Amino acid sequence: MPLVAWGLAKLFPITSDQVVGLVLVCIASAGPAGLKAAQLAKRADMALAVSLVIVLQLVNIVAAPLWARAVVTGASVSASMIIKDLLILVLVPLVLGLAGHARYTEHAEAWKQGLEKISNIALYLAIATGIAVNWSDIVSLLGSWVLVAASVMILVFMGLGALIGLKDRSTAISGAMVTGMRFQPIGLIIITTQLSGNSAYLAPALVFALIDTFLMFGIGIELGRRAPQPQPSTSGAH
Repeated sequence: MPLVAWGLAKLFPITSDQVVGLVLVCIASAGPAGLKAAQLAKRADMALAVSLVIVLQLVNIVAAPLWARAVVTGASVSASMIIKDLLILVLVPLVLGLAGHARYTEHAEAWKQGLEKISNIALYLAIATGIAVNWSDIVSLLGSWVLVAASVMILVFMGLGALIGLKDRSTAISGAMVTGMRFQPIGLIIITTQLSGNSAYLAPALVFALIDTFLMFGIGIELGRRAPQPQPSTSGAH
């Protein structure tokens, strides 16, 4: 996907620094937020989506540093940071959820809606905070080709990810959501620590991160709206 990102970014009339910023934010795969996008789509295979995120995050430990050095000479990525995020954002919540479901099976369905609302509120607050903190960098690129380039890149990532499920829609949706949502913090950390937070790189990376989040969740919501609704049970109606 980083090679795809580089090739697509080069097709648009943007600066070489903006190309580097966009590619860096794409070098790591399977951002955990892709699981939320898959959940919103309603027709994704969530077990597969979780498995893909875990496996690809482990692959990131080896692949992300290699991609970082290919894009920026001498760049390095901390494996411990990837492992920490994998534990905190994916594995620990997964284990707690499974344990809670097993321990309180009779309450699981009743609690589900409330917990999803809390999750959504926390997500919206995080997005709003990110926009507020980086407002000036975001505004500087409004109306630029960077927005178009980022959107096209994400849609292409999704299309390529969907290829794993050519014969199964739920598998295709899972692949699309996991592949489309890049693990953006890796690239942002490289820019802030090893490129001195240069806005020429940081601004397009931030814009990509926001578009990736909004676009993926928007597509997930739209897919969820089109999902077949469960039919009400008719048992005992007679």
